[in-house]
Amino acid sequence: MKVRFKVRLKDRERVALLAGGILAIAIISYYLFLWYGDFREYTSGRIEAKSIYLKKQSGIVAEKAFIKRRLVNVKDDLKVLETGMLPGEKAPLSAAELQRLLKEMAESLNIEIRSEKAVSPVDMGEYLGVPVEIGFNATTAKLKNMLFKIQESPLLLTVSRLKIRVGNVRNPGGLNISLTVRGLVKKEAGE
Repeated sequence: MKVRFKVRLKDRERVALLAGGILAIAIISYYLFLWYGDFREYTSGRIEAKSIYLKKQSGIVAEKAFIKRRLVNVKDDLKVLETGMLPGEKAPLSAAELQRLLKEMAESLNIEIRSEKAVSPVDMGEYLGVPVEIGFNATTAKLKNMLFKIQESPLLLTVSRLKIRVGNVRNPGGLNISLTVRGLVKKEAGE
């Protein structure tokens, strides 16, 4: 048995249903448009963030080669600088070599060294500082020349302490000088 329903709608009801359908389609379209806009904004933000991350990572990869070259250059520079280390396998031997070098410098300037002594080594991280203290009498010109010779030495030498006393205030030509010079030696060789 078939049941047929025939519904007859009045024109006013048809207009209301049509208007309701159009309104429903408009509301659904509006929400779909909003969702699409949000989705597009989210996607563009993600793309931009990924792009920035990718640029940063590619920059790091590009710097890797530069950093490797820089590391090789720094190692080469370190090897060159380490040629300026004091010779000797132990700190006392290095101190003796530094004393001999300072005596030679002083003799070349006609300076007579009155006293000399090795001071305790100073821990400087990878290296040991080997200080030697010398005492002598000289004029200001000879002192200047001695300091210049220390500076121009092929070894890495620094003056860590300089003490000057004037013997005669009225005639300050002769100075009593106490000079501490420090050279470097590798820790493995110095310990």
